[in-house]
Amino acid sequence: MTSIDLQALLPRLASAVAILVLGLIVAAIGGRVVRRVMTAARMDAGLTGFLRSLTRATLSVVAVVAAASTAGVQMTSFVALLGAAGLAIGLAFQGALSNFAGGVLILATRPFSVGDFVEAAGHMGTVREIQVLYTTLDTPDNRRVVVPNGALANASVVNYSVNAERRVDLQLGISYGADVSRAITAIREELDRNEHVLKDPEPVVGVSGHGANSVDILARLWTPREHFLTVQHELYRAIKERLDAEEIGIPFPQRDIHIVSDLRRDTAD
Repeated sequence: MTSIDLQALLPRLASAVAILVLGLIVAAIGGRVVRRVMTAARMDAGLTGFLRSLTRATLSVVAVVAAASTAGVQMTSFVALLGAAGLAIGLAFQGALSNFAGGVLILATRPFSVGDFVEAAGHMGTVREIQVLYTTLDTPDNRRVVVPNGALANASVVNYSVNAERRVDLQLGISYGADVSRAITAIREELDRNEHVLKDPEPVVGVSGHGANSVDILARLWTPREHFLTVQHELYRAIKERLDAEEIGIPFPQRDIHIVSDLRRDTAD
């Protein structure tokens, strides 16, 4: 390569590097600007995170293309190279493309939003961020779980944060010798005493079956979703203490053992 060629090439390379660096900086700033604008507009947090990641990725690709063009790369050849590379990358990263499509589907159908407590794809937790490829959950024991959007889009999603009220089912049991009517009355009174149990719909208490060791009683009540676990814990304790005070037995597993003597041995003796 002659000195003339170097003199012509070096400025283009320097310009290409400068454009690439500047473009990546602009991409990072653009992502932050999108986040601030959408946050100020009170847009959905999941959509905000998704568009921020998409904006940054798009501007980064534009910066690479612009830098390559400035460096003297023929765009026809470059586009063909990008097409071939895109095909190879697409085949190699089918999961990533599926996750991207899943992210778009999640934002379009809105099965959950940032801040919702959900159960999906074998995980349970609070949604912290919805990105282009992944959704981040924080589990109740404070673990961070990153779930691919493709898996979420194709899985059944249970959203515990959509409805304002939830039903609590209490499975209880009393001994066969206990007074069923008195037990049901005691359970109803404990439900009425709890301030988080809603009066409408009215709680329902009744015999749900005859178990091997107990008469099974089912209590169904409604409570605001934020008090679900609290009500469950409080009522199990309160009902146990009330049944003890009423001397209504809570059964333990039982077995009847029958001993049959050997008649032949008895006759011989």
